[in-house]
Amino acid sequence: ENAEDEVIGHHLEQAFRCRAQLGLAGPRERELAVLAQARLEAAARKVLLGGDPHAAIDLLERAASLLPPDDPDRLGVLPALGAALFEGGRLVDADRVLQEAIDHDEADDLLRARARVEQQFVRIQAEGAISGARQVADETLEVFELHRDELGQSRAWCLKAAIDWMRGCVAAADESWRRAALHAERGGAERELFDILDWRVSAALYGPTPVDEGIESCREIGERVRRSPVAYAETLYPLAALHAMRGEIDVSRSLLAESPEPDEPGRVYSAGLAQTEALVEMLADRPEVAEERLRTALGVLEQMGEKALLSSTAAMLAQALYDQGRLDDAEEAARLSRENAAGEDVSPQIVWRG
Repeated sequence: ENAEDEVIGHHLEQAFRCRAQLGLAGPRERELAVLAQARLEAAARKVLLGGDPHAAIDLLERAASLLPPDDPDRLGVLPALGAALFEGGRLVDADRVLQEAIDHDEADDLLRARARVEQQFVRIQAEGAISGARQVADETLEVFELHRDELGQSRAWCLKAAIDWMRGCVAAADESWRRAALHAERGGAERELFDILDWRVSAALYGPTPVDEGIESCREIGERVRRSPVAYAETLYPLAALHAMRGEIDVSRSLLAESPEPDEPGRVYSAGLAQTEALVEMLADRPEVAEERLRTALGVLEQMGEKALLSSTAAMLAQALYDQGRLDDAEEAARLSRENAAGEDVSPQIVWRG
């Protein structure tokens, strides 16, 4: 089905561009461009479900290039494009695209609300700070409720969850993700639902849930997201860590072996999987292996210009170095964590993505 959308979108796109080269620019041409855009957007949603933000970026950039800059249909693509750029680790580009949607005179309240929410996710990661994010979440939620936009409401609740997660309030974050999941399900937003469920798996690991209950929750959610290999793989990391907490290191290693390396190492959240893998190694009394995983992740995050996940990764690295008796190196990693944890409400000890 994804291939069908992409192929049809490609042919419609080429038909539009051929007519444009002939100097044709009437209502029929605009209709052709809108049809091509819709197909390319649908294809992008499906490749995102498969965990390929870079392919989605290409599809969405093509969709956005079909219509004039001030066309409402073209502007409507920008929030999704910004979100895909963010997921692909292109934080500066994501912020620029989303700001364009927010500032444009032709943007309506709903479009601006969608772009404002997505921009806050980008800025939390890029700046490691949450100041102003809660106000954006509250204001946009009102807009989404007014328009009965289920996906928008889901994203606003996800933003509330991200804020509490950054503050180390995992139980509160999980409650917001629970509400976000309900709206995503009602809106038929499968990819967003799977992403939320993966966050709830992380909450089962790092929150107050007892280990046995956490294991059961991870397994239940894993079955729900099995249709997406990426979403399913991301449930295995927290599950492995929970088994390590129970002293079942062999089970942990088996689960990590079952979960393949991310196909897209440039994804923002794929770097966070290293934190959970490092946690397993530390529980297995192998801090030197944890150090290796964490240093690799730090390199990826520094290249992206990311701060929030970098802060918590550096905090974990400090612990791994401390466990090896390398106190000077541990202090240096702790300093890096503090420098990237902007704002007194942010907890660098909490792992950003499991």
